[in-house]
Amino acid sequence: MILHTQCHIIFSSFFKKIILVSIVLISSELALADKIEYRVKAAYLYQFTKFIQWPAFTLEKKDSPIRICVLGDNPFGTVLDKLSKKTSQNRFLTLKYLTFPKNSSDFVNCQLIYISRSEEQRLTQILQLTENHPVLTVSDMNNFASRGGIIGLVLDNRKIRLEINFEASATAGVKISSKLLEIATLIKSK
Repeated sequence: MILHTQCHIIFSSFFKKIILVSIVLISSELALADKIEYRVKAAYLYQFTKFIQWPAFTLEKKDSPIRICVLGDNPFGTVLDKLSKKTSQNRFLTLKYLTFPKNSSDFVNCQLIYISRSEEQRLTQILQLTENHPVLTVSDMNNFASRGGIIGLVLDNRKIRLEINFEASATAGVKISSKLLEIATLIKSK
C-alpha cells in the first residue's frame, strides 16, 4: 500500500510538471505567434504608404514626412520603430503614438492612423473625428471596415486578409491604388 501511494505521488508530481511545461510551451508559442502577427501587420502599414495617394495639401512640402500614428495601446512593441528609418514615395516616415484625441486637429498631422483594439469603445467617435479628413484609418478590430474604417486587417486561418471600405476612403479623400484593391475584399459601411 505504501509503495502504491509513493508511486501515485511520484506520478502525480511528474504529471503536474508535464502540464506546467506544456502550459509554458503553449504560452511561448502563442506569444511568438502574436509577435509574428504584428510584424506582418507592421509590414502592411509600411506597404500601405506606398499604395495610397494623399491630397497634395496634406504633404505640401517636398520634404514633408508621411506620418504613421498609433492610437491607443501599442501592440507592435518596437517593431514599428524600424519604419522611422525608411522612406516611401521619396519621403521619410515618422512615427507618433497618440492617446484619445480631444478633437480632429490631433489627427491632422497623421497620414495613416492605426487604431488599436484598446480604442474599441471609442471607435465611433474616432471615425467621426477622422471623417472628411485625408487620413488612412487602419485597424485589426472585428468588422473595422464595415464599421466605417478604411482598411481592416483580418486574421483568417493564420493569414492576414485585407478588407477595404472604398466609400470611407473616398470620403476621406485618400486614393487607394488598384494594386492594393486587387488583393483586398471590398466592404461597405453598415
